[in-house]
Amino acid sequence: MRLIIVRHAETTENLERINMGQTGGHLIECGRKQTKLVAEALKDEKINAAYTSDLSRTKETALEIMKYHLNIELKDEKLLRERNFGKLNGTNTDDLFKNMTSEEFRKFKPEDGETSIEMGERTIKFYKRILEKHKNDNILLVTHAGNIQELLLYIFGWEIERYRELKTENTSVTILEIDEKGNYKIEKLNSTEHLKNFSGQKVNVNGA
Repeated sequence: MRLIIVRHAETTENLERINMGQTGGHLIECGRKQTKLVAEALKDEKINAAYTSDLSRTKETALEIMKYHLNIELKDEKLLRERNFGKLNGTNTDDLFKNMTSEEFRKFKPEDGETSIEMGERTIKFYKRILEKHKNDNILLVTHAGNIQELLLYIFGWEIERYRELKTENTSVTILEIDEKGNYKIEKLNSTEHLKNFSGQKVNVNGA
């Protein structure tokens, strides 16, 4: 399987350092330009199936990419939703999280929410499903920073301490070749090459 993973474009909440969690989010003008640039970068990719988190910021990003792949149905997938931060959704959590270790952050469970590990488990559940279903296909996933971190941590078999090395910028692209046994080759890792001549605001915010 050739797996193309894209993080959603920039939102108002990214700029304002607001934790969106499972709220929709609102792409800003800069973000809409990012969607066009990542869509252009992926226009010649062969895509056999496409999946997106059903939250609005990911769907808007994915729909722009799919304008170059109109013969492929874009499927919503709730398992690809960002972490549910419960009562912390819609708040600035920078001060709360900044002094946590990666392990503490991943195990922290907000009231009415879920841990990063729990989010990762459902993301990995979906990944295993598509690995079985699409063994020889090219698959597009459009999702969120937290999901990408947890998924790559699993695929790479990295220790928890390396979790924050997998930070993702808006519309970053990761492309992996993965065989049936889960062995992988990295073609791109959180690449923003398509934004190199873009002068708009770029914000690197995890958990969004």
